[in-house]
Amino acid sequence: MNRNTWMLAVPVRWKVLEEFYAGVEGGPEKVEKMKRLCADADSLEGERLRQSEANLEYLGDRRRKLNAEFERTGENIWKLIQLDKRLRELEREIGENFAWIKRDLDDLVAQGGKIYRGYQVEAQIDYDPEDGDDGKEMPGDDWTRSLLRRYLDGQSLNWFTFGEGQEPDEGESVFEPWDEWTKTVYFSGNGMTQYLCNLLELQSASLYSFADVAAMDPQCFSVKYNILL
Repeated sequence: MNRNTWMLAVPVRWKVLEEFYAGVEGGPEKVEKMKRLCADADSLEGERLRQSEANLEYLGDRRRKLNAEFERTGENIWKLIQLDKRLRELEREIGENFAWIKRDLDDLVAQGGKIYRGYQVEAQIDYDPEDGDDGKEMPGDDWTRSLLRRYLDGQSLNWFTFGEGQEPDEGESVFEPWDEWTKTVYFSGNGMTQYLCNLLELQSASLYSFADVAAMDPQCFSVKYNILL
């Protein structure tokens, strides 16, 4: 079980699943099958594995359903653009801070600081909904939102690092738009940040739906740095 899937190894909220699958063809039967599989586990580890599989399947089905229903209205696209701009701002901040950090660490190495030799610097854009406006909430219930947060893999979305003797990346990490996103003037002219692209499309790192992402508060994103010696 990979790290993301293992993070979903928590008790299933069957009421939430029952409510979601009630409107899905064959959904009630699917929930009953999930319940039997979890109940038939012959060990604690097996039970956690099956709980994780049930939660993962639910989040995947939810994502596909919400994405199919997503309306690319002017308001929704505007929200995604504001998020993309915020991510670009943070990436520029990372580039600037990396330059300062490299200068300071290289000076320490040059002055004979043996402990700093072979240093590695990492930066990761982090999402914490508790930092934002309490009036803004993604679709769904608190338990589902907590599952989505647990599954999120910031390193896979975009991770920045450099070590001694290396030059840190500068500027923004941007992808060319594709499919429906090419119809948005902003993205067709500016591309889309790798982070937002992966947040929307990379299922191995994120199970947020388009609607979930559009509902995110840009100010809930910040940068965490780590220096390894």
